[in-house]
Amino acid sequence: MRKIVVGDIGVHKAVWVEKSNRYVLTKTKVAEIATLVFSGKTSMQIAAYGKSVLGMEVEEIRQIETELRQLELPPTEKIVEDNIDIFFFIRNDFECDSKDRYYLLYDSIFRVSYFSSNSEFMVHPKFGFREMEKVQFPDHQVKVFYRDKYIGLEMDGQWIGAWHKDNSHYFSGMLSSLIFEKAQHEINGGLMAYLHAAGISDGGKCLIFAGDSGSGKSTLSAILLANGFEVLADDFLPIEQSAGKACHFPAAISIKKSSIKLLSPLFPALKNAKEYFFPGLNKTVRYLSNPATNSPFQVPVQGLVFVQYLEGADLLLEKMSQEEAFQRLVPDSYIYPSAQNAQSFISWFNSLTCYQLTYSDSKKMVETVKELLQRD
Repeated sequence: MRKIVVGDIGVHKAVWVEKSNRYVLTKTKVAEIATLVFSGKTSMQIAAYGKSVLGMEVEEIRQIETELRQLELPPTEKIVEDNIDIFFFIRNDFECDSKDRYYLLYDSIFRVSYFSSNSEFMVHPKFGFREMEKVQFPDHQVKVFYRDKYIGLEMDGQWIGAWHKDNSHYFSGMLSSLIFEKAQHEINGGLMAYLHAAGISDGGKCLIFAGDSGSGKSTLSAILLANGFEVLADDFLPIEQSAGKACHFPAAISIKKSSIKLLSPLFPALKNAKEYFFPGLNKTVRYLSNPATNSPFQVPVQGLVFVQYLEGADLLLEKMSQEEAFQRLVPDSYIYPSAQNAQSFISWFNSLTCYQLTYSDSKKMVETVKELLQRD
């Protein structure tokens, strides 16, 4: 029997398919058909049920069944280069001395060996403010390779994979998730998901800020940092499973070149900070150290806010439907693939209050965030 999970998202149903770890938002009737499709019923049985119980036409049922079966297929984009293994890199790199750096992340020491300046460029800027002196016995060993536009990753002697430079954000996400899992040792009930989002806390509650690349998540994070808030993360936010709390991730905040003028009065060091250009993402950034304590603290989530910085716009805060927020957040998230976790994620998401925030005035934005965090 093929497993699926069906749960409420607003007035619609979210359907999770085990085989592909994919989610789709549907109407109730489609969700009922999905339950039949993924429980092994034949097309004839599905058509009979849809016609007699749901009052649907056979042709419509067949079309829905065909579309649902597509959900068992993995996503079409190819991310990990399966045909490239560690030997592709080592043939050129084994004679070269690696450059080793040591980072204290939470209570674990990571030795990261870089086999080229390009490989160092992919990792060090994000964790450089956590660098420490060399130690003889680090807790974990990471090796990062770069050759012919491909990035390779090894963790504690295990080959993880390779990514094309244009997919460097997937490499970054994989490395961050491994660091988090290795350093955390044990999470309350395990991890539920990693979100491509920022997490901002007032010490008691957290707001999750999501949005498309360039929407201003990191800029907003920096402004709120300057106003006394804690930044749990600016683009890689772990969510634990037992209570759906947002977890702190100890990485620097990436500031786009276009935001330097706005943020330099708040953080003068940004004026002379080194710039990094990431061709795969087509963006130039500088990094801002995050002074949040280097500990794995977790904070209850107050709400989910999709943010958009728009020059000259009046501040506008509107409630967003659960359905729209779900469809925008899930494609850029990694949700752990199990039936229990899928149910936890759907229930957690359905409990969130979701908003769209558009702003240009930083002071008004800060006051709005304070007010949101104080709501019951």
